[in-house]
Amino acid sequence: MMAGRDRGPGPERLYEQAHAHRPSPLTAVPAHLEPLNDPAFFAQVTVDTESGTVVWPGGIDLAPEPLYEQAHAHPLVAA
Repeated sequence: MMAGRDRGPGPERLYEQAHAHRPSPLTAVPAHLEPLNDPAFFAQVTVDTESGTVVWPGGIDLAPEPLYEQAHAHPLVAA
């Protein structure tokens, strides 16, 4: 390698660049969940006791396992 020549970004920077276009799993919303962005629709949530998860009109529901995982990964801190 020639002295003083720019070697380019390191592996960490290449990874960041390659994944920069990917939205966060917490902010990426699939099209079928878009109605949940409407506060009035979101407020219509109920708990389906048979499946043990939260549900909305139109058959929108969230699997309990990811809810549990996200709740533990991002705990609320009492004010």
